[in-house]
Amino acid sequence: MSRLWRRARMTSPLARDRVVAVLLFAAAQIEVLSTGHGDAPLAALMLAAAGYTLPFAFRRERTLAAVCVVIASVVAESALLTDATRYFLPFLSAMLFSYSAGAYLEGRRAYAGLAVMVGGILTVTILSPSQILGDYIFPTSFGAIGWLAGRAVRTRTRLTEELHEAALREQEAHELQALRAASDERRRLAREMHDVVAHSVSVMVVQAGGARRILGRDPERAVAAAAQIERTGREALAEMRRLLGVLHRDEELEHGARRPPARP
Repeated sequence: MSRLWRRARMTSPLARDRVVAVLLFAAAQIEVLSTGHGDAPLAALMLAAAGYTLPFAFRRERTLAAVCVVIASVVAESALLTDATRYFLPFLSAMLFSYSAGAYLEGRRAYAGLAVMVGGILTVTILSPSQILGDYIFPTSFGAIGWLAGRAVRTRTRLTEELHEAALREQEAHELQALRAASDERRRLAREMHDVVAHSVSVMVVQAGGARRILGRDPERAVAAAAQIERTGREALAEMRRLLGVLHRDEELEHGARRPPARP
C-alpha cells in the first residue's frame, strides 16, 4: 500500500486529477443507475453526471471554466431532469470545486468562482421540492469553508515558494561574496608575488654586478656574493611556492563554491 502511495505521489498533479475525474465519473454513473431516475431520461442524467465530474480533469488549468461547467450541469439537472439533492456526487463535486476555486484562482477570479459556487448551491436548493432552513445554510457554509481552505493552502504554498526563493537568493549572494573575496585575495597574492620577485631579482642583479666587478681583485668576496645570490634566489623560489600554494587552495575553494549542491 505504501509503495502504491509513493508511486501515486511521483506522478504529476494533472495525471492524478485525470485519474480522480475518471473515478468520480464512474461513481456518478453507478449512483445514477442505483438510485433510479424516475421519469427523467437515463441518458440525460448520465450526461449531467459527466458534466459535474469530468471537469475535475482540468480543474488546475481552467479552474473557472471547470467550476462553471460543474454548476451548470448540477443546476440543469435540478431544473430539467430531477432533484439533484437525491445524489451525493453533485454535493461532493461542489465541495471539491469550491476548494479548487480558492486554491487555483487569483484575485477577482477567485471571488467570481466563489460567487458561482454559492449561487449554484442556492439555486439547486431553491429548485428542490422539499426544503428546510438548513438546506440553505449548511451546503453554502461547506462550500465557503472549502473555498477558504483552498485560499489558506494557496497562501501557504506561495509563502513557502517565497521563502525558498529568498533562501536561494541569500545563497547566491553568499557565494558571490565568497567569489569576490577569493578574487581580492588572488589580486593581493599577485601583488605580493610581484613585489617578492621584483625585490629578489633586483638584489640578485646588484650582487651579480658587484661580484663581476670584484672577481679579479677579490675572488673570496665574489664567491660570497655568488653565495648570497644563491640564497636570495632560493628564498624567492620558496616564497613563490608558498604564494602559489595559497593561490591554488583559493582556486579550489572558488570551484567548490561554484559547483551546484548535490541533491538529496
